[in-house]
Amino acid sequence: MKLLFFQISIIVPFLAGVFLKNRLRAPLVTAKKIVRANLVALEPVIALWSLWGLSLEAAQAVLPIGGLLVTAAGLFFGVACAPLLGLKGKRRVTFHISAALANHGMTMGGFFCYLLMGEEGLAMSFLFLVYFLPFVFIVIFPYARNASDAAAGTRPRVRDFIFDGRNMPLAGILLALALKFFGFRRPEVPLPFDLLILISVAVYYFTLGITVSVKTVRKEVPSLVFLSAIKFFLVPLTAIAATSLFGIGHAVRGVIILESFMPAAVYSVITAVVFDLDNEMASVLFLLNTAIFLALIMPLILAFGGAVI
Repeated sequence: MKLLFFQISIIVPFLAGVFLKNRLRAPLVTAKKIVRANLVALEPVIALWSLWGLSLEAAQAVLPIGGLLVTAAGLFFGVACAPLLGLKGKRRVTFHISAALANHGMTMGGFFCYLLMGEEGLAMSFLFLVYFLPFVFIVIFPYARNASDAAAGTRPRVRDFIFDGRNMPLAGILLALALKFFGFRRPEVPLPFDLLILISVAVYYFTLGITVSVKTVRKEVPSLVFLSAIKFFLVPLTAIAATSLFGIGHAVRGVIILESFMPAAVYSVITAVVFDLDNEMASVLFLLNTAIFLALIMPLILAFGGAVI
Protein backbone atom coordinates (compact mmCIF):
# COMPACT_ATOMS: atom_id res chain seq x y z
CA MET A 1 0.00 0.00 0.00
CA LYS A 2 2.85 2.36 0.85
CA LEU A 3 4.41 1.76 -2.57
CA LEU A 4 1.08 2.56 -4.22
CA PHE A 5 0.86 5.88 -2.39
CA PHE A 6 4.39 6.76 -3.49
CA GLN A 7 3.46 6.12 -7.11
CA ILE A 8 0.30 8.23 -6.75
CA SER A 9 2.33 11.02 -5.14
CA ILE A 10 4.31 11.20 -8.40
CA ILE A 11 1.68 10.90 -11.11
CA VAL A 12 -1.11 13.10 -9.73
CA PRO A 13 1.06 16.12 -8.78
CA PHE A 14 2.94 15.93 -12.08
CA LEU A 15 -0.30 15.96 -14.11
CA ALA A 16 -1.62 18.78 -11.94
CA GLY A 17 1.52 20.81 -12.68
CA VAL A 18 1.18 20.19 -16.43
CA PHE A 19 -2.49 21.23 -16.26
CA LEU A 20 -1.77 24.43 -14.33
CA LYS A 21 1.37 25.47 -16.20
CA ASN A 22 -0.36 27.60 -18.85
CA ARG A 23 -2.74 29.00 -16.26
CA LEU A 24 0.02 30.50 -14.12
CA ARG A 25 1.26 34.00 -14.81
CA ALA A 26 4.93 33.10 -14.17
CA PRO A 27 5.34 29.29 -14.00
CA LEU A 28 9.11 29.28 -13.40
CA VAL A 29 8.89 31.89 -10.64
CA THR A 30 6.13 29.85 -8.98
CA ALA A 31 8.21 26.67 -9.29
CA LYS A 32 11.20 28.34 -7.64
CA LYS A 33 9.10 29.58 -4.72
CA ILE A 34 7.58 26.14 -4.17
CA VAL A 35 10.95 24.39 -4.27
CA ARG A 36 12.54 26.93 -1.94
CA ALA A 37 9.69 26.47 0.55
CA ASN A 38 10.21 22.71 0.44
CA LEU A 39 13.96 23.07 0.95
CA VAL A 40 13.44 25.34 3.95
CA ALA A 41 10.50 23.59 5.63
CA LEU A 42 10.49 19.85 4.83
CA GLU A 43 13.86 18.70 3.53
CA PRO A 44 15.81 19.75 6.67
CA VAL A 45 13.42 17.76 8.87
CA ILE A 46 13.61 14.70 6.61
CA ALA A 47 17.41 14.86 6.47
CA LEU A 48 17.78 15.36 10.23
CA TRP A 49 15.33 12.64 11.23
CA SER A 50 16.52 9.97 8.78
CA LEU A 51 20.26 10.38 9.43
CA TRP A 52 19.89 10.84 13.19
CA GLY A 53 18.10 7.51 13.57
CA LEU A 54 20.39 5.58 11.23
CA SER A 55 22.59 2.77 12.50
CA LEU A 56 24.68 0.68 10.10
CA GLU A 57 26.30 -2.68 10.64
CA ALA A 58 29.73 -3.19 9.11
CA ALA A 59 28.45 -5.36 6.25
CA GLN A 60 25.64 -2.94 5.45
CA ALA A 61 27.97 0.06 5.37
CA VAL A 62 28.99 -1.06 1.89
CA LEU A 63 25.57 -0.02 0.57
CA PRO A 64 25.81 3.79 0.95
CA ILE A 65 29.42 3.59 -0.25
CA GLY A 66 28.13 1.72 -3.29
CA GLY A 67 25.50 4.41 -3.82
CA LEU A 68 28.14 7.12 -3.68
CA LEU A 69 30.41 5.28 -6.12
CA VAL A 70 27.55 4.65 -8.57
CA THR A 71 26.73 8.36 -8.49
CA ALA A 72 30.40 9.32 -8.83
CA ALA A 73 30.65 7.04 -11.87
CA GLY A 74 27.69 8.83 -13.47
CA LEU A 75 29.29 12.20 -12.80
CA PHE A 76 32.64 11.02 -14.19
CA PHE A 77 31.08 9.77 -17.43
CA GLY A 78 28.93 12.92 -17.66
CA VAL A 79 31.98 15.14 -17.42
CA ALA A 80 33.81 12.99 -19.98
CA CYS A 81 30.94 13.01 -22.50
CA ALA A 82 29.92 16.68 -22.27
CA PRO A 83 32.74 17.94 -24.55
CA LEU A 84 31.71 15.40 -27.20
CA LEU A 85 28.28 17.06 -27.24
CA GLY A 86 29.76 20.56 -27.45
CA LEU A 87 27.96 21.58 -24.24
CA LYS A 88 29.07 24.77 -22.51
CA GLY A 89 28.10 26.90 -19.56
CA LYS A 90 24.83 26.09 -17.82
CA ARG A 91 23.94 23.34 -20.31
CA ARG A 92 27.19 21.52 -19.57
CA VAL A 93 26.63 21.68 -15.81
CA THR A 94 23.00 20.58 -16.24
CA PHE A 95 24.16 17.53 -18.19
CA HIS A 96 26.78 16.72 -15.53
CA ILE A 97 24.14 16.78 -12.80
CA SER A 98 21.64 14.77 -14.86
CA ALA A 99 24.31 12.11 -15.42
CA ALA A 100 25.28 12.02 -11.74
CA LEU A 101 21.89 11.86 -10.02
CA ALA A 102 19.76 8.76 -10.54
CA ASN A 103 16.33 7.74 -9.26
CA HIS A 104 17.53 5.39 -6.55
CA GLY A 105 14.61 6.06 -4.18
CA MET A 106 11.19 4.55 -3.59
CA THR A 107 9.81 5.94 -6.83
CA MET A 108 12.10 3.74 -8.94
CA GLY A 109 15.20 1.99 -7.55
CA GLY A 110 13.70 0.95 -4.23
CA PHE A 111 10.57 -0.23 -6.00
CA PHE A 112 12.53 -2.58 -8.28
CA CYS A 113 14.62 -3.88 -5.39
CA TYR A 114 11.33 -4.77 -3.72
CA LEU A 115 9.94 -6.43 -6.86
CA LEU A 116 13.00 -8.61 -7.47
CA MET A 117 14.39 -9.13 -3.96
CA GLY A 118 11.42 -8.74 -1.64
CA GLU A 119 11.38 -6.88 1.68
CA GLU A 120 15.08 -7.55 2.24
CA GLY A 121 15.89 -5.80 -1.02
CA LEU A 122 13.63 -2.87 -0.13
CA ALA A 123 15.25 -2.48 3.30
CA MET A 124 18.74 -2.55 1.80
CA SER A 125 17.69 -0.03 -0.86
CA PHE A 126 16.99 2.45 1.95
CA LEU A 127 20.53 1.92 3.26
CA PHE A 128 21.91 2.31 -0.27
CA LEU A 129 20.12 5.69 -0.45
CA VAL A 130 21.84 7.08 2.66
CA TYR A 131 24.50 8.67 0.43
CA PHE A 132 21.95 10.73 -1.48
CA LEU A 133 21.05 13.74 0.68
CA PRO A 134 24.63 14.47 1.81
CA PHE A 135 25.88 14.16 -1.77
CA VAL A 136 23.17 16.45 -3.18
CA PHE A 137 23.50 19.19 -0.60
CA ILE A 138 27.27 19.01 -0.04
CA VAL A 139 28.42 18.41 -3.64
CA ILE A 140 25.69 19.01 -6.24
CA PHE A 141 24.10 22.18 -4.84
CA PRO A 142 27.42 24.03 -4.33
CA TYR A 143 28.53 22.93 -7.81
CA ALA A 144 25.29 24.22 -9.33
CA ARG A 145 25.49 27.46 -7.38
CA ASN A 146 29.07 28.14 -8.51
CA ALA A 147 28.04 27.57 -12.12
CA SER A 148 25.06 29.89 -11.72
CA ASP A 149 27.21 32.60 -10.09
CA ALA A 150 29.83 32.28 -12.82
CA ALA A 151 27.18 32.67 -15.53
CA ALA A 152 25.82 35.75 -13.77
CA GLY A 153 29.30 37.22 -13.35
CA THR A 154 29.09 37.26 -9.55
CA ARG A 155 31.75 36.04 -7.18
CA PRO A 156 30.60 33.37 -4.70
CA ARG A 157 31.08 34.22 -1.03
CA VAL A 158 31.18 31.83 1.91
CA ARG A 159 28.80 34.06 3.88
CA ASP A 160 26.19 33.89 1.13
CA PHE A 161 26.48 30.11 1.00
CA ILE A 162 26.04 29.73 4.77
CA PHE A 163 22.98 31.98 4.99
CA ASP A 164 21.33 30.72 1.81
CA GLY A 165 17.93 29.16 2.63
CA ARG A 166 18.48 26.59 -0.10
CA ASN A 167 21.16 25.07 2.12
CA MET A 168 18.85 24.37 5.05
CA PRO A 169 18.89 20.59 4.33
CA LEU A 170 22.67 20.69 4.72
CA ALA A 171 22.16 22.23 8.16
CA GLY A 172 19.86 19.31 9.00
CA ILE A 173 22.52 16.83 7.89
CA LEU A 174 25.27 18.53 9.94
CA LEU A 175 23.01 18.73 13.00
CA ALA A 176 22.16 15.02 12.71
CA LEU A 177 25.84 14.09 12.47
CA ALA A 178 26.68 16.28 15.47
CA LEU A 179 23.91 14.73 17.57
CA LYS A 180 25.09 11.23 16.69
CA PHE A 181 28.72 12.15 17.38
CA PHE A 182 27.89 13.42 20.89
CA GLY A 183 25.77 10.37 21.65
CA PHE A 184 22.29 11.90 21.63
CA ARG A 185 19.70 9.29 20.69
CA ARG A 186 16.76 10.21 18.51
CA PRO A 187 13.63 10.59 20.65
CA GLU A 188 10.75 8.16 20.24
CA VAL A 189 8.39 10.77 18.84
CA PRO A 190 5.56 9.68 16.50
CA LEU A 191 6.72 11.90 13.64
CA PRO A 192 4.64 11.34 10.46
CA PHE A 193 7.83 10.66 8.51
CA ASP A 194 6.21 8.81 5.59
CA LEU A 195 3.73 11.65 5.16
CA LEU A 196 6.53 14.23 5.07
CA ILE A 197 8.32 12.25 2.36
CA LEU A 198 5.09 11.90 0.36
CA ILE A 199 4.48 15.66 0.53
CA SER A 200 8.07 16.44 -0.43
CA VAL A 201 7.96 14.07 -3.41
CA ALA A 202 4.59 15.44 -4.51
CA VAL A 203 5.91 19.02 -4.38
CA TYR A 204 8.89 18.16 -6.55
CA TYR A 205 6.84 16.36 -9.19
CA PHE A 206 4.29 19.18 -9.24
CA THR A 207 7.21 21.53 -9.92
CA LEU A 208 8.37 19.23 -12.71
CA GLY A 209 4.93 19.45 -14.30
CA ILE A 210 5.14 23.24 -14.21
CA THR A 211 8.60 23.44 -15.78
CA VAL A 212 8.56 20.67 -18.40
CA SER A 213 8.52 21.73 -22.04
CA VAL A 214 8.14 19.39 -25.02
CA LYS A 215 9.31 22.08 -27.44
CA THR A 216 12.96 21.34 -26.69
CA VAL A 217 12.79 17.56 -27.26
CA ARG A 218 14.46 17.56 -30.70
CA LYS A 219 17.21 19.84 -29.47
CA GLU A 220 18.06 17.46 -26.61
CA VAL A 221 18.16 14.19 -28.60
CA PRO A 222 22.01 14.02 -28.76
CA SER A 223 22.29 14.69 -25.01
CA LEU A 224 19.59 12.09 -24.35
CA VAL A 225 21.48 9.45 -26.37
CA PHE A 226 24.67 10.05 -24.38
CA LEU A 227 22.80 10.23 -21.07
CA SER A 228 21.04 6.93 -21.78
CA ALA A 229 24.35 5.28 -22.67
CA ILE A 230 25.75 6.48 -19.34
CA LYS A 231 22.74 5.43 -17.27
CA PHE A 232 21.98 2.08 -18.88
CA PHE A 233 25.40 0.84 -20.00
CA LEU A 234 28.48 2.58 -18.59
CA VAL A 235 27.35 2.96 -14.97
CA PRO A 236 25.86 -0.58 -14.69
CA LEU A 237 28.99 -2.03 -16.30
CA THR A 238 31.09 -0.18 -13.73
CA ALA A 239 28.90 -1.44 -10.87
CA ILE A 240 29.02 -5.05 -12.07
CA ALA A 241 32.80 -4.93 -12.47
CA ALA A 242 33.39 -3.25 -9.10
CA THR A 243 31.11 -5.55 -7.09
CA SER A 244 32.67 -8.61 -8.74
CA LEU A 245 36.20 -7.37 -8.14
CA PHE A 246 35.70 -6.71 -4.42
CA GLY A 247 33.73 -9.89 -3.72
CA ILE A 248 30.69 -8.18 -2.19
CA GLY A 249 27.95 -10.41 -0.73
CA HIS A 250 25.16 -11.62 -3.01
CA ALA A 251 22.26 -9.56 -1.59
CA VAL A 252 24.25 -6.33 -1.25
CA ARG A 253 25.68 -6.82 -4.74
CA GLY A 254 22.18 -7.33 -6.13
CA VAL A 255 20.93 -4.03 -4.71
CA ILE A 256 23.94 -2.08 -6.01
CA ILE A 257 23.60 -3.55 -9.51
CA LEU A 258 19.83 -2.99 -9.68
CA GLU A 259 20.21 0.61 -8.52
CA SER A 260 22.97 1.22 -11.06
CA PHE A 261 20.46 0.80 -13.92
CA MET A 262 18.12 3.56 -12.70
CA PRO A 263 17.32 6.62 -14.89
CA ALA A 264 17.88 10.30 -14.12
CA ALA A 265 16.52 11.73 -10.86
CA VAL A 266 13.94 14.46 -10.41
CA TYR A 267 16.53 16.24 -8.23
CA SER A 268 18.43 17.06 -11.42
CA VAL A 269 15.40 19.14 -12.44
CA ILE A 270 15.03 20.63 -8.97
CA THR A 271 18.69 21.68 -8.95
CA ALA A 272 18.33 23.28 -12.38
CA VAL A 273 15.23 25.21 -11.27
CA VAL A 274 16.67 26.40 -7.95
CA PHE A 275 20.02 27.55 -9.36
CA ASP A 276 18.86 28.96 -12.71
CA LEU A 277 20.53 26.31 -14.86
CA ASP A 278 18.88 24.93 -18.01
CA ASN A 279 15.65 23.68 -16.41
CA GLU A 280 14.03 22.81 -19.76
CA MET A 281 16.99 20.61 -20.67
CA ALA A 282 16.92 18.95 -17.26
CA SER A 283 13.16 18.32 -17.48
CA VAL A 284 13.29 16.80 -20.96
CA LEU A 285 16.30 14.61 -20.12
CA PHE A 286 14.63 13.40 -16.94
CA LEU A 287 11.29 12.57 -18.58
CA LEU A 288 12.65 10.92 -21.74
CA ASN A 289 15.40 9.03 -19.92
CA THR A 290 12.75 7.68 -17.55
CA ALA A 291 10.51 6.80 -20.52
CA ILE A 292 13.36 4.87 -22.17
CA PHE A 293 13.94 3.02 -18.93
CA LEU A 294 10.27 2.06 -18.57
CA ALA A 295 9.89 1.04 -22.23
CA LEU A 296 13.19 -0.77 -22.84
CA ILE A 297 15.27 -1.34 -19.71
CA MET A 298 12.55 -2.29 -17.23
CA PRO A 299 11.32 -5.30 -19.28
CA LEU A 300 14.92 -6.55 -19.53
CA ILE A 301 15.43 -6.16 -15.78
CA LEU A 302 12.20 -8.01 -15.01
CA ALA A 303 13.10 -10.77 -17.49
CA PHE A 304 16.81 -11.23 -16.75
CA GLY A 305 17.37 -9.38 -13.48
CA GLY A 306 17.51 -12.60 -11.48
CA ALA A 307 20.43 -13.85 -13.54
CA VAL A 308 22.35 -10.56 -13.27
CA ILE A 309 21.99 -10.12 -9.51
